Amino acid sequence: MGREGRELDLSGARHSTGVWLGKVTSGSEEEDTIIGPMPAKGPVESDVTKEFERRAQRMKEKFTSADGESKRSESLLDVHQKKLKSKASEEQTSGEKAV
Repeated sequence: MGREGRELDLSGARHSTGVWLGKVTSGSEEEDTIIGPMPAKGPVESDVTKEFERRAQRMKEKFTSADGESKRSESLLDVHQKKLKSKASEEQTSGEKAV
């Protein structure tokens, strides 16, 4: 049977989980129960353009802050080089003591 001629009864009972139950009825005794989220209680404001702009701004800030990360990486390399130099000097002094 096709779906034409059916009406959606939105006076269904609300479940404690926020889900509403509705019945699709037709002229016959056949009924289908629809389970889904509660319908919005007013106009839903959704501005896709604003959302894209907000995301673009976050991405821009993320990529421009990458300069700070590269400075951090450079400083970590400096620390690593200092450790290598101190380790080499310790090995050199311990080698001199053994002679």
